[in-house]
This record gives sequence, C-alpha cells and structure tokens, in this order.
Amino acid sequence: MKRSGFAATALWILAWTMAACGGSDASGEPSQGAVATGDSPQAAPEAKESADHGLGKLKCPAKIRTQTKGPDIIGLKLGMSRDEAVNIVRCHADDAYIEFEDRWFEPRGFNMHETTLEKQAFVALSGETSACDYSSFDRMQRCGAGGRQWDHVSEKIKVATPGIPGGETVVGVWRTQTFKEGETPAVDSVIAALTKKYGRFQVRQVDHVNNNLWSDRIELAWVRDADDTPLSEADPALGACARNVRARVDEGQVWRDGCGLTIAATLLAPRTNPAVVGEFSVGMMNQGALYAYQEALQLQLDDIETKRRANELEKAQSSDVDL
Repeated sequence: MKRSGFAATALWILAWTMAACGGSDASGEPSQGAVATGDSPQAAPEAKESADHGLGKLKCPAKIRTQTKGPDIIGLKLGMSRDEAVNIVRCHADDAYIEFEDRWFEPRGFNMHETTLEKQAFVALSGETSACDYSSFDRMQRCGAGGRQWDHVSEKIKVATPGIPGGETVVGVWRTQTFKEGETPAVDSVIAALTKKYGRFQVRQVDHVNNNLWSDRIELAWVRDADDTPLSEADPALGACARNVRARVDEGQVWRDGCGLTIAATLLAPRTNPAVVGEFSVGMMNQGALYAYQEALQLQLDDIETKRRANELEKAQSSDVDL
C-alpha cells in the first residue's frame, strides 16, 4: 500500500483503459439544473478558444488521440496523456487557474538516480477571486494560487499524471464542487445522476457529522477487482478496496494490489438543510493497475540510469589520459 506517479508500458495502459464501469466516452458539460458529473452531450459543442494562462492557445473541444475505454470524470480518463488531460480541463473550465506539481508518488519509494521528474500532477481551480491585500499579515495570508485571493472556489480538479519525461500518464482523477447557498442540488438528484453515469454503487455509508458546516457525509463507491469484475456486496475485500480511494481532491490516497477500478463519491449536506448538497466530490483510480504502474516506473528509471552510465563510460574510454 503506497501513497501518491508515472507512465507505464503499453500492457499497463491497455489493462487500465480496458477497465469499464459505465460512463461516457467523451467530455461534456452538464445540462441546465443538473449536477456536473461529466455526462457527454448529445451534440458536439461549438468550437471555442480556451484561456491562454501561459499554456498556449487551444481550440475546443480538445483533440484526444489516446484511445481509452472506461468511465470518465468531465471527460478525463485513466490512461490519457498529461497534455490531453490538461487540454480537457482547459476546455471544461476556460477560466481555471492551473498549477503543476513536480511530485505525486512518494519520492522515498524510488531510486531516482539522476533523472528529474516534473509535472507529475496538476490542479485546476475555478471560482471567484479578488486582488490580494497586503496591508496586514492576516489579509496577506488569504492570498492564494495565482497570486489571487480566492473568495469562493466553485470547482477544484486534481489529475495525477506521473511518468518519465514524455511519458506522463493519467493515473487518478479527483473533482470537488462547492455550491453557494441557493445553488445547491438535491441529494437525491446527485445520487441519481451518479447512478445513471456509473451504474449501481456497491457501497453507501452515511455519517452524521454535525459540525459547524455539515450535517451528513454520504459516501458512495463503485469497486471492481483486478479482473474488472464488480465486487459483490458480500465480498470481504469490498470494504477495504472502497476505503482506499477518497473522492475529495485534498484527501490522501492509498491503493493495494488485488483491487481494481474504484470510483468514490462524497456528498456533504449542510446543517441548514440535509436534503441538499453543499459540496460534491468524485474520484477515480485503478488500484491494482496503479500498483503495477509504480513498479514499472522504477524499472524505467533503472533503465534510464543504465543507459546514462553506459554512455558516460563510452565517452570516458575514448578520452586520452594525460599523465
């Protein structure tokens, strides 16, 4: 069991992308009044340009060359390249601020040798911002991503894209939406939308939180085994596999060999009305495939180092020694 990077072999990607749990094959925007679960629209969206944000101009919808199967979250699928995932997010929310992270897997779990891994994950924020106020230390502390004060984060997306340079691949997707008062969807509507997209869930757990913000926390999970077969509710592995993958963007993730594709959803109901959803999150990983992917990363790092040393030795042997 390991914590949060990398791109793998063709067999690994094939095994991952063959995982199927319902869902659409294309990205799309939710219909008016519906929860944004990433269902595909019936008609192709009109072409538009996303914001630049230093990433270059992009015409939408984003072009996807990687052939992947299985479920999606706003069009993001496991097995896509990092660049494809970034473009999908930019087209989904053209005003999003995108920030890259240079680590996702725990570095202590690898011998990196002389290789530097960069842009192993990215986070996209959408919402309402204002200029940072540096007039006091307290106000300065409110300054956040992009050098802006985030007054309301309506959507936060995180995509894990670890891999050697040029081989960064999507291995996990998480999305959290936060709704303002008066814009909250009904709990029943959110669950119905999730069921329509991913099929019947195997796990449903309701915890009565009763803190200052939330009344109830509803956890749903869709879990498959390593052979891509849905786990039965009587399977003793179901609970352990379901608990590993957390839906919220900012929560830690673990995975284990033997568990397959896992989708998790978390609905937080506000104290003011437990029948509506104040925060909604959905996350997705293929646990067993990710376990193998992590091992493949070390093999690729070792291979890069072996070639580097061989090249260095070849140059050294051709050099004259001045004594």
